Amino acid sequence: MMKIDTNFKPLPVGNTAPPPAKPAASPATQSAEVRLSEAAARLSANDDTAPVNRAKIEEIKEAISAGKFRVNAEAVADELIATSRQLIESQHKAP
Repeated sequence: MMKIDTNFKPLPVGNTAPPPAKPAASPATQSAEVRLSEAAARLSANDDTAPVNRAKIEEIKEAISAGKFRVNAEAVADELIATSRQLIESQHKAP
């Protein structure tokens, strides 16, 4: 049976992105276009307002500890395939 590390410290909720890099000292002007997948855009839009259901998290932790947590492999696979398709489509659309 797998045990959960009780010393785990959750990451802070909210914007955890590293600070932006300083621009190069070069006087030349550069531009880049970035396209986010639909899933990334939704996550980015909800970054500061994402609700955290601590009761649900505790329920899942307890189920994992007790060996009763079951993963719906079909649902995970479906979402992985959908995300992969979005990534592939976004790469095909990029110039």
